[in-house]
Amino acid sequence: MNYDVFEIVCEKCNRTFQVTVYNAMYGGEVEVEDVDNVNVEEEYPEEDYENYIFDLTPERITSVIDEIEPLSKDTKEFLYRQLFAGTITSMEAFLSSTLIKEVLSSDKNKRRFVEGYLPYQEEKIPYSDIYKKMDTVDEVIQDTLRDLMYHNLGKIKPIYKDVLDIDLGDIKKIMKAVQIRHDIVHRSGKDKDGNLHIIHKEDIINLVENVSSLMSLVSSKLMTSYDTIDYTNADTGKLPWE
Repeated sequence: MNYDVFEIVCEKCNRTFQVTVYNAMYGGEVEVEDVDNVNVEEEYPEEDYENYIFDLTPERITSVIDEIEPLSKDTKEFLYRQLFAGTITSMEAFLSSTLIKEVLSSDKNKRRFVEGYLPYQEEKIPYSDIYKKMDTVDEVIQDTLRDLMYHNLGKIKPIYKDVLDIDLGDIKKIMKAVQIRHDIVHRSGKDKDGNLHIIHKEDIINLVENVSSLMSLVSSKLMTSYDTIDYTNADTGKLPWE
């Protein structure tokens, strides 16, 4: 987790406060010196969703690969595996940040998620605790969404479809790449039989193209349908997620 320290002047009392912002991949925290309770509301810039796409163009990846070319064979193979794994990580970050933003910024999406998420359906809430639960619903949803495994596209795909009405399309090639990334991260690049994955330049570029296409699909769907999706007549509460 990274952090930055700022000095902020309060517009109401003109006091200067030291603010520490802790930033992780799927969220962060804020501490204000001499202030015990801090409520922070996350704001997103009003800009086209294309700006949320991570900079994973084949051209930029190719330029990195070209810089690697003069290195030794073993070093190149190691760095190719890291680029391959990093592409999947960027996809996870994009899918996570997009889903969290879209769910928390829309009461309709929020309700769709809450009523369809199976673990929530198993909770028994006393009637006297309803308002307590309502006070924390955004925080609970955000924590749940952050904890989802966004490389598990088999689980993420139906959530995107049922909550945001976005079909992620054919994800077979990316799911295969996710398994290779798992071996790179958790088995030092070897599969379960001990065979080392050899990643080539073309493998990285193909993966970047597939991931970029997925990100572009999500962004374009949001731009064109954000104000037109209507869930008011949907049968909420029986969405088959696990």
